[in-house]
Amino acid sequence: MEFAAALEQEVIGSVLSRPAILSEIDLEPSEFSSPLWREVWSVIQGMSVRRDAIDILTVTEALIRETGREDWLGHLGKASTEAVTPSAAPMTAARIRDMSRERLAVEVAHELLDSIRQRGLEAVDDAMRKLAAIGAPKQRHECGIREAAQDAIGLMEAALEADGLPGITSGLGDLDQLTGGFHPGDLYVVGARPAMGKTAFSLNLALSAAMAGAPVGIISAEQPREQIAMRMMAINGKLSLAKMRAADLTESEWRQVTTSVVSLTNVAKIRMNDQPAISIAEAQRQGRQWVQQYGIKALFVDYIQRLRAVSVSKDAPAHERVGEVVMGLKELARELGIPVIALAQVNRAVDQRVDKRPGMADLKDSGTIEQEADCVMTLYRDEVYNPDTPDKGVLEIGIEKNRHGPIGAVRAVWKAAALQVLPFTVDRDGFDD
Repeated sequence: MEFAAALEQEVIGSVLSRPAILSEIDLEPSEFSSPLWREVWSVIQGMSVRRDAIDILTVTEALIRETGREDWLGHLGKASTEAVTPSAAPMTAARIRDMSRERLAVEVAHELLDSIRQRGLEAVDDAMRKLAAIGAPKQRHECGIREAAQDAIGLMEAALEADGLPGITSGLGDLDQLTGGFHPGDLYVVGARPAMGKTAFSLNLALSAAMAGAPVGIISAEQPREQIAMRMMAINGKLSLAKMRAADLTESEWRQVTTSVVSLTNVAKIRMNDQPAISIAEAQRQGRQWVQQYGIKALFVDYIQRLRAVSVSKDAPAHERVGEVVMGLKELARELGIPVIALAQVNRAVDQRVDKRPGMADLKDSGTIEQEADCVMTLYRDEVYNPDTPDKGVLEIGIEKNRHGPIGAVRAVWKAAALQVLPFTVDRDGFDD
């Protein structure tokens, strides 16, 4: 503590001798270990905002007015005589911040020891969230239009470097054109009725991202890991899932299985959690862990109504429970800076309509989904309702809400046997092969 206070004194002394370096020192009073220097820094910050002159005398006068104490001149005089050179002050300030983070980490550890027996894993969740915040680079949320515009230009330059795609690719060019890919910090919700292929659609998206070099995480409260893996093997190897399940494969198809597995394990970086009825708190904890340990760039969740709420009673109305889950997923996307793509059920009332294409209002159990999601997509395959339709093998993806572009619909090829979702421009012969 004494070493930290000495560094704080040195920085304050440097500022008193050369106030212009304040613009290079981004410290908050809370990051000071010494109550004495914390008080001084708080007063100096206030004077800087008011554009008051800053020197030993003016700061002393301000401190006397603020605290009523008369001994400030001696402290500031000592700081001035023992100051580091102004050029070294920013580096010293960075060391002060590091030491502040170390103290906060120790505090979190002590709090965890005190509360884990009473609160269980909830205490661990809180500790992980606090530790992640301590370790994260400091972000400034207040800025002027010049800085905001520069950040916007940075996004445009990143999109230019990525051939016009600012987010993570879906593997479907027409969809990417509407959405710009999956953007960090955004929540994407994909709604569909059963048998429309929403899980397969999600796995195609995850596989496309992973094969393009973006590590992904999959939380599957619906299906166990072996089923998820087999589906991905079928998609990647262009193999019949039914034949794989029955192990009814030719010698050539067995070779395709081997090639698919090798490709998946060597190229795609995918983490899975298949815990049934996983809670939103557990899903958040898993997402944080994957980002820290494996650097995942997107999280896929199957599906919203399967996740358990934590703070809302299990006897509460379904829309309240689902609302907590959705808000938790949105908060996680913002916190981790990755896109979260979550599946959702659609109300069965759509089956009674003439036009059975679902809309955003058909999402089951919660208007919160409409409010919190940055993008809402719905899936529809006409052949589910009309076996003789001319649109056999066509998957319609409706963009019902899109904060980053227009709404509308795109079409994709649906290869049922291998659960493949492909761009509509590919050869559409042999949908059922």
